[in-house]
Amino acid sequence: MSPRLLAISGPLKGKEFPIAASGLNIGRGPRNHVCLDDPLISVKHCSIWFEGNRCRVQDCKSEHATFVNEFSYTRESEAFQKSLFERVIRESVGNRAEAARRLGWHPNSFRRRCNELGIT
Repeated sequence: MSPRLLAISGPLKGKEFPIAASGLNIGRGPRNHVCLDDPLISVKHCSIWFEGNRCRVQDCKSEHATFVNEFSYTRESEAFQKSLFERVIRESVGNRAEAARRLGWHPNSFRRRCNELGIT
């Protein structure tokens, strides 16, 4: 399974954006992979990419910060990955093997990464 960003609300709700090896840029400007017509979004707002199995989020010095599950992140953060894992585990009714499968991870690697992120 290739990584992707899924819009869960707003005018892009339901639209999926693949996260390429070079990453995914989000902002108001036309050169972004995801363009949002919203005055609270900066021209180049944030970037998402993977380093191995780790998802990284970086705020690109936006005026209004980047939020992941209602928490503000003004710099690169593993919190996005932790948030994503926790959400998929909840959606999988606590079945970590199913969550790992949905995210494209080997169950043992997923379990180790959950431990590293402090997900119990």
